[in-house]
Amino acid sequence: MKKASILLLTLAVISLFMFAGCTKEAKTFNKDGISVTLTDEFYEKDYVSANIYLESAKNIFIGIKESFSDLNSVGIYSTSTESQYAQVILNQNVLEEEILTNTQNDITLTYIVYQKTVSEKDFTYLAVFKKGAQYFYMLQFACETKNYSDTENQFLEWARTITVE
Repeated sequence: MKKASILLLTLAVISLFMFAGCTKEAKTFNKDGISVTLTDEFYEKDYVSANIYLESAKNIFIGIKESFSDLNSVGIYSTSTESQYAQVILNQNVLEEEILTNTQNDITLTYIVYQKTVSEKDFTYLAVFKKGAQYFYMLQFACETKNYSDTENQFLEWARTITVE
């Protein structure tokens, strides 16, 4: 009986450590005026054309900021809206996606969803547009298209954690 109790206790402790290792802890990343809370599965990588680039085994987060003055040549000014900025991005990238909004907990997101093939894999992107004090930001979440329907709500939840300067 004592051996059975020790065995059960040992199995319980091992199970506890296994489950503890599987939990995903929230982790906030800050770089170049962009803050986002994801999970500790993400890690930062260098990506030349992005202000912040984070990657996990299945998802990507890319943040790009553009100054109001740099955008003047395409008709975007400090008085422009996030939707106007999104429309310029759509036009420049020859995309015909609809600009969407989603409001939850007093946070309104302006975003688009589009697909792109990279290295022979199909990816779906959810690109959120934010306006800061001196910059517009395009903040993209991406995953393989086959995983997007299971991931979309998580992307929107993470998007609500984004803050910009």
